[in-house]
Amino acid sequence: MRRIKLTLSYDGTDYYGFQRQKDKPSVQGRLEEALLKITKEEVQTNGASRIDRGAHAEAQVVTFSTDSKMTPEEIRMALNSVLPKDIVVLEATEVSLDFNPRHAKERVYRYTILNQEKKSVFLRRYSYFYPYSLNIRKMQEASRFIIGRHDFSPFSAQGAWRNPYREIKEIKIKRRLGEHKERLILFDITGDSFLPKMIRTIMGGILEVGRLKKDVLYLKEILSKRAEKPFIVPALGLSLSEVRY
Repeated sequence: MRRIKLTLSYDGTDYYGFQRQKDKPSVQGRLEEALLKITKEEVQTNGASRIDRGAHAEAQVVTFSTDSKMTPEEIRMALNSVLPKDIVVLEATEVSLDFNPRHAKERVYRYTILNQEKKSVFLRRYSYFYPYSLNIRKMQEASRFIIGRHDFSPFSAQGAWRNPYREIKEIKIKRRLGEHKERLILFDITGDSFLPKMIRTIMGGILEVGRLKKDVLYLKEILSKRAEKPFIVPALGLSLSEVRY
């Protein structure tokens, strides 16, 4: 038995998230169907991050165990020949049998805001169109209050979490021009792991501050449960950028 590590890039628009769903398309489901075709084995995969419905990945890490004699490069090429065009295997390597992709030190996500008056046909699947004026300095100031290890359940979807504590290590906010001169704001968030919808809820709060509808202490007040949680931004602007071990 061998364990293979895959690094995937995918457009999550047409999927109900990464994790396998009953009777609904998922990235994990498509990947396991493709592995069955090339290895003739009923393979179960394990991903580093579940990722929300409609969100994307530049570098999702996945492992599976197999008795196949194919080399990692042969597996990569074979998978790319049968996978849908919106899922690509970037890299395949053999790892030790005890390697677990969930045991990552850090995960880096990017949220992309299209911050201009007109929509972009090129970025309609990959950014949240938000045409209002935003104060970058205030958003940066507000984000500092949630750096560190905290109980982030106020920023998550409803549910009782056995361990709601997560550590956000860094939040970077910057303006950038897109390939077609689109005016973008990029939010890069690094943490050990994230609760469901946590990043998208944080983003909603940061945007409220940037639009000057809320004070810079707003995120801190949500964290301490002294303020109601903000709106949750759409998943289409969210992408898993990197998984670090």
